[in-house]
Amino acid sequence: MLHEYAVEPESLGRFNAIWQALEQFGVPYGRLIADFPPRRWQVEVWKATASCPDLERKTLEERLIRLKGKLKNSERHYDFQRTWRENAHLQQAEQPFRGVIQRDNARHVGFVLTEYDFHEENVLWNIRVQDNVERSPKALAACIAPLGAISQEILFVDPYFTAEQKWIAVFLECLRCCIAAGSKFRRIEVHSATRTPLEFFEKAARQYVSRKLPPHVEVGFFVWRKLEGCEKLHARYVLTERGGIRIDVGLDAGKPGETTDVSLLSQDLYKTRWCEFQRDSGAFELVGEFKICSTATVKGKPCCERTKTFGSGR
Repeated sequence: MLHEYAVEPESLGRFNAIWQALEQFGVPYGRLIADFPPRRWQVEVWKATASCPDLERKTLEERLIRLKGKLKNSERHYDFQRTWRENAHLQQAEQPFRGVIQRDNARHVGFVLTEYDFHEENVLWNIRVQDNVERSPKALAACIAPLGAISQEILFVDPYFTAEQKWIAVFLECLRCCIAAGSKFRRIEVHSATRTPLEFFEKAARQYVSRKLPPHVEVGFFVWRKLEGCEKLHARYVLTERGGIRIDVGLDAGKPGETTDVSLLSQDLYKTRWCEFQRDSGAFELVGEFKICSTATVKGKPCCERTKTFGSGR
């Protein structure tokens, strides 16, 4: 559901329909801008606006800053002896973008989009922000990994999450795929409302999760319950600092043939859910929390630390 586009910096030299189309980029839309050339795309766009009148350039500078959250880091090869188009078209043969956005397409290249192509009838532009996937660890991880790959913080939210194999298998496969795709998480959390006694949940998580975690990975577990007169914990999500995905049936593996609907969260709904599952949000009552880490992280020393909270969580 997340797709990467290359956008020609020179096509953004003045405010135009391409600048307007970039408003429809970001995780909620399923479109990301390739940071291409790597770590220099915004610099190249800014250089392209050099001939703009001061007021217009100031407006474009503000828009360009806002685009940072819509970028996808790129480790693609870039030859600075070639033009941007030459590099983008070469990359299309090696590691295809969803599309290459340019100022013009005089050669009628099939993977190129111009300002006339930003409509739902164009297959390169038309993105599905919801889908139906098999409830298997592999299929769910394949759905989640593109979001995890661009994120540094990831929260798995499932009120029914326990240390049973059907949840653990999906969780571990998601982490594996995200890390394989380049994720370097600084924060990994599981948020549950399980009625399993916290001591049993923690013991099982240590037994079945810590030894299977990738090296140097630490996971925080949070158990919540509904506050009187407030919202019920029910929906299931994967949330990161970049956006979120709703998984209707749950973050557990189903029986063969079972599927679940998945969808990208709108920006407003994402912000609400992200704020709710922070430790001090007050949206729910924190029953308790604990932390585990990979047994491969520290040799010969305990690497897991119990974090205090029981009861009210205040």
